[in-house]
Amino acid sequence: MGPTQVCNQGQVSATGIPAFNTDDPDTVTANDSTCTQVCVPVTATTALSNQSVALGTTATFTTTVSANAPVTFVWKKNGVTLTSGVSLGGRATINITNGSGTATSTLSISNTILSEADTYTVDATSSCNKTLNQSATLTVVQPPTVAKAFNPTSIPVNGTSTLTFTITNPNSTAGLTGVGFADTLPAGLTVPNSSTSQCGGTLTITGNNLITLAGSSIAASGTCTFSVTVTGTTAVLTLPTSANET
Repeated sequence: MGPTQVCNQGQVSATGIPAFNTDDPDTVTANDSTCTQVCVPVTATTALSNQSVALGTTATFTTTVSANAPVTFVWKKNGVTLTSGVSLGGRATINITNGSGTATSTLSISNTILSEADTYTVDATSSCNKTLNQSATLTVVQPPTVAKAFNPTSIPVNGTSTLTFTITNPNSTAGLTGVGFADTLPAGLTVPNSSTSQCGGTLTITGNNLITLAGSSIAASGTCTFSVTVTGTTAVLTLPTSANET
């Protein structure tokens, strides 16, 4: 609804504005210009909130306000106005729904990239030209890296080598939970089956060659390292010095 028309003498009050007396017009025609216009403040019934998403996934900001409708919404990234279907490489989508005395707007960013981690604001302006400004931050979380290295890199039959895994969290502000990976040993190597705790998660070895880590946690900018001993089952075997898991 638009600004409320009050056409009888009396006192009017509303949340956020002081009480006042209305005019005393002779007519009470709808939208009579001599009537007193009552505008309510724009208030958030669903406030904008910070978002944290994995790299390459969709980030969604949503807010709902109570106000004199219709309400216009202007979204910005670090002060730069966003245009639906154009900004952020065309991956920003803005939707607005106006109701009776309420309005909702959503900003969605698909296939997020690291440079989109920033502060986002939205200005909601009512038909009475009253505005509410809100802001929130977007954190785009990178996946961990997993590196492995054999030492020594050449072993004979029944010889052993230490296989070391290093998990690194590249995010400076976000810890990672639920970290895991699976690694199958190269042919000619074996490792005893077991189940132990590593990096806050569970390390499981099955089939004497499949190494699986699940449920680990890595602090922001943190690393976790663990090792297993592998045994050669064939003639002299040359192993890679290091490798990265994907």
